[in-house]
Amino acid sequence: MESLKFSRIKGDTPLNPRTSKGYARSLYALAYRMGVLPEQAGVCLIKYKHFKNWDDIIYAIERADVNVHPIYKHHQLITTQRKADILKALLGYLKHYVVKWQMDDDGNHQQPDLLAEMALIYTKCQSKLKDLYAVIFALVEEGKKSKREEDNWVHWDKIEECFQHNKKLFVSDGLKHKDTLNTKQFQLMQRLLISALFTRLPPVRNVYRSITFIRDKDFKKLPETNPVGNYIIHDKKFVHVEIYLGDRKSARHNGYRVKVPKIVKKIIKLSRKWNKSPYLLVKVSKRDKPLASNQMTQEIQEAFSKTGKNIGCTMLRKIYESREDVTKMIQAGVDHASAMGHTLATAQKYYIKKK
Repeated sequence: MESLKFSRIKGDTPLNPRTSKGYARSLYALAYRMGVLPEQAGVCLIKYKHFKNWDDIIYAIERADVNVHPIYKHHQLITTQRKADILKALLGYLKHYVVKWQMDDDGNHQQPDLLAEMALIYTKCQSKLKDLYAVIFALVEEGKKSKREEDNWVHWDKIEECFQHNKKLFVSDGLKHKDTLNTKQFQLMQRLLISALFTRLPPVRNVYRSITFIRDKDFKKLPETNPVGNYIIHDKKFVHVEIYLGDRKSARHNGYRVKVPKIVKKIIKLSRKWNKSPYLLVKVSKRDKPLASNQMTQEIQEAFSKTGKNIGCTMLRKIYESREDVTKMIQAGVDHASAMGHTLATAQKYYIKKK
């Protein structure tokens, strides 16, 4: 995706890199489905002229067939959420790169008729996006599974079985006693670690790929009280091990610390025999580099492939939160807060005090 970019407009202020990359990825997929994806010297330039026809845009996102991924060439269903993401990216592009600056892709001032044309696409995009979000929120409020979730849903016991399966493969191959691991063996070791992290701890968002190791004494020397960054805090012999999450999607939850269970601690310590990098999870081909986001997703899916389903990080979180013991615990908190006349979030923010 590094070669993907927006055409620049004179005098513009770029979006932050993460947002820009997300928009570019979605618009790349849209242009690909519309059959208008241009390439110049290996760089895919996204321009407004490729999205001038609203009927073509709607046809591209409403097609009931599978979506051929433009980069990896595999087939994937285009979900309601994916449609919304694509339209949100188009809105962002129109607003930030075109409408805001009233210039075309070559940096010239827009003609009135072209501005009106863009405004019409923008309005239609807003209306369609509102309809899509209404569908999404209706499913969320009713607690219903989407079709994709229904197709990939399994009981949590099946998720647990994947950890035991990976553990059995690791033990049966005698990898514990090997001084070096080949590619296949190293992948098995990492998948065992991934399945342990997501089953022996509450499954967090896709942050494990960014975790680095830090000695407890060095962590204490960091200047901030709640430093930015995700760490495995450990002593010399990995007797005391904690996970610290200080760089998550929801900033208000940064600074979270959790003690690592014994079995996970054991696997992490063992992994250091072959993974000498600063990172908890690394690329198999370059073991001094952390996993990229898409690689992490693929490794999670492989770690839980015994289910026969396409299980990613988000699906793991949904299945975990839907466990009977977890839902009872959450509902008890909701009922208690309701009896007091406020929400659980209000109770946590204003009424619950630390000792």
